[in-house]
Amino acid sequence: MGAPVNHRRMKAKYSPIPNAKERRHHERLMNLPCLACGGAGGVFHHLLSDFSGKRWRRDHEWGLPLCDPCHRALHAHGNEREWCKFDPVNEAAMLRLESIQEGIL
Repeated sequence: MGAPVNHRRMKAKYSPIPNAKERRHHERLMNLPCLACGGAGGVFHHLLSDFSGKRWRRDHEWGLPLCDPCHRALHAHGNEREWCKFDPVNEAAMLRLESIQEGIL
């Protein structure tokens, strides 16, 4: 029959649908003020991640709270690193860490 499969070595598959913890993280961020203008938030902007095979995907733990006008402006611009007046990856990492510390993620 062969050797038993060691599932601990298998990497989790990416799901386009956020799980319950990720949804709670999204809700927390959507209640924060917009990072771009300071106005009322309400939109969770997914940061795109570069993975092996050069396929870009959204990671549900890495995102930013934005208001709808700023979110539309960012997508119209097309380059979040140029558009943001802050480091989006660093901000998303800090927000993710806060959610982990609060027991959300």
